[in-house]
Amino acid sequence: MDKILNSFKNKKFRYGAFSTLLAVFIIAILVVINLVVGQFDIKYDLTVTKMYSISDTSVKLVQELTDDVTIYALFKTGQENKQFKELLEQYSYYSSKINIVYRDPYLYPQFVESYKTNEDDSIPVNSVIVESARRHKVIPASDMVTYEFNYDTFSNDLKSIDLEPQVTNAIKYVSEETTPVIYVISGHNETVIDESFAKQLMLGNYDFKELNLFAEPNVPDDAALLFISTPERDWSADEADKVRDYLNNGKSAMFIMDYTGADLTNLRGVLNSFGVDATERLVYEASQRNFYQGVPLYLLPNQIPHEITNPIIRSGYPNLVVIATDIELLPERMISLNFEPLLVTSDAAYAKTGGGGASINKEPGDAEGPFNIAMAISGYQYIENQNLLTKIVVVGSSGILDPTANGAVRGANGDFILNSINWLAGSQSSVYVRSKSPSTGLSYLVIDGFQGLLIILTSMIFIPLLIIGTGVTVWLRRRNR
Repeated sequence: MDKILNSFKNKKFRYGAFSTLLAVFIIAILVVINLVVGQFDIKYDLTVTKMYSISDTSVKLVQELTDDVTIYALFKTGQENKQFKELLEQYSYYSSKINIVYRDPYLYPQFVESYKTNEDDSIPVNSVIVESARRHKVIPASDMVTYEFNYDTFSNDLKSIDLEPQVTNAIKYVSEETTPVIYVISGHNETVIDESFAKQLMLGNYDFKELNLFAEPNVPDDAALLFISTPERDWSADEADKVRDYLNNGKSAMFIMDYTGADLTNLRGVLNSFGVDATERLVYEASQRNFYQGVPLYLLPNQIPHEITNPIIRSGYPNLVVIATDIELLPERMISLNFEPLLVTSDAAYAKTGGGGASINKEPGDAEGPFNIAMAISGYQYIENQNLLTKIVVVGSSGILDPTANGAVRGANGDFILNSINWLAGSQSSVYVRSKSPSTGLSYLVIDGFQGLLIILTSMIFIPLLIIGTGVTVWLRRRNR
């Protein structure tokens, strides 16, 4: 009995009891902290690309809402997409004006049917409907992800997750009082915007309508701007006059011009009226940092700071312009107009007249750079006692609309077009939110030789020696007692 009692008095027992009590105490503290923190809705996204978080742009938008907005998520019960659900919940977390409602389309078929505009429409499972008192917008499931065909595996690889840009712009769309209309000029074999590229532009919350100038007496009054994309045939003099009159009345237009070899006298005459011309020259780059994949015709022009280009500059992505003509400032132009270059080649660039010669290299007689590839024009017209602001953006290549080029620069070309449209329309009808790319889910740490040696010495020598030294010190102190 005495041995048992004495065992409770020796050093080993006291140290063991102390260690046990300390461990219990620490565990109790952690349990209490966990219970307290659990009462608050605190989450932190540790993923590199913030796959489960909405951006500051989306947060700012929903916090400024004055109207109630409901987001219906058409998820099948028990099969909800975890990432989509987490992202949607973020909207209601940051704003009491956002209400998230889950509707299983198999359990509520009539609810889904009520949002179809005609019988042939289909709203598939995992789609999202954003609705306000003014209007609603259906975001099909296919629009919330982008796939890219992999020729190595002959399968579609997930390229980007587009839920946030789609939902954020839908919220803005349903909460705005009016929707601006962009009229796309047709009837002259204009360049058609590729469907995959148009998907990015449709985030702008604009209504796009075709306009045949020959069939209409004037440009419609509800036009926010005109969009002209490289016609193969010239306008008639009457059509040119309609556009010129429209612009002279304080309106806006975007011209996408190519070197085509076609006679576009009347169309170019409209541009000439505002002090610029799309030349009949092909622009080549000689500066290696300003062309893409070794092709001098694939231009990576310098981005000049402007309201249009500033967001792209901040993103760090270049614009890729495939095969361009330059936008020339005419000697005789109205002093009331302001001319601002947007995309400009390097000084080493050169241009060949008439489609180029036998060589792509610079030859005697070639024009020397720099060249304006895109330009913004603005100025006030004094009409009937009113100062009316005219705005024009001219781009010297339909290659900026090429979906492959747009993908190569992570959507920067689409951003340029959309930013131009916003500037021309004088509105912020869309908000820029970058898609989440699963391909960048992993990040790689790049270190130099010295940093690598330092990491090795620290992890393999210094830290182990520190642990061993601490242990030996504690052991010696206890032994000496």
